[in-house]
Amino acid sequence: MKNIHISKIYTVVYIEPLSSDVKRAVYGKALLHNELIFKLSGDSFTSFNRKKLHNTPNSIRILPQSDNIEYYVDFIEPGACIDIYFDTVEALDDEAYIIDVTNNLKFKELFFKIYRLWTRKQNGYYNQCLSLLYEIFGEIEKTRYNLSSKTKQLEKGVEYLSENALSQEIDYLKPAAICNVCPTYFRRKFKIIFGISPSQYVRKIRIDYAKELLMLNQYSVSEIAAMTGYENVYYFSRIFKEITGMSPAEFRKKA
Repeated sequence: MKNIHISKIYTVVYIEPLSSDVKRAVYGKALLHNELIFKLSGDSFTSFNRKKLHNTPNSIRILPQSDNIEYYVDFIEPGACIDIYFDTVEALDDEAYIIDVTNNLKFKELFFKIYRLWTRKQNGYYNQCLSLLYEIFGEIEKTRYNLSSKTKQLEKGVEYLSENALSQEIDYLKPAAICNVCPTYFRRKFKIIFGISPSQYVRKIRIDYAKELLMLNQYSVSEIAAMTGYENVYYFSRIFKEITGMSPAEFRKKA
């Protein structure tokens, strides 16, 4: 999951079980806001742009905002859920997905907490709800990460890359050694899971951090190069432009 920047929460609702006579609910041709649903009870199937999602208790469903969709739910057993409608600065991934969070009791607590805060609307409720929504997405990211046995195999190596990404002394052979696999196997599996190579993963962390430092407007480009693991400022500038399409100086002016 890419980083999510929430621009607005529209509402948080508790959906009561529908009548057992209702077999299908059709939700029109557009979803105006992103929808995050925690399934409390019941059993149903969601069809979203021809993708089938099986909604069981303690599952979380994420549906991206879309102007042209096929969206309906077929009910097997009536049930309740908590829905959060929200917008993001950058569009979510186009594809809807669902995850089983049965083994993480924290989700139920977080969803009920955000629902209670939203409906009571006491002083400071909105910022509290915003914080809780970010916490929910943090838990989702951890859960999706942990669900992958392939990722689990590489977990310690990925941790090494993340923790040492800004170091000029990073050793790209060490992650494989930590995971007790050969470097070729580690690189191949890493690319299958993350879609990029270990070096590209590190480079992304470095350039994302460089962007933050450039926007602060407190450090020179040479200082930022060193702070993000680049010994040579010219090499840093070349990599930065290759990824962003702008030189560090141009990015700073635009920001």
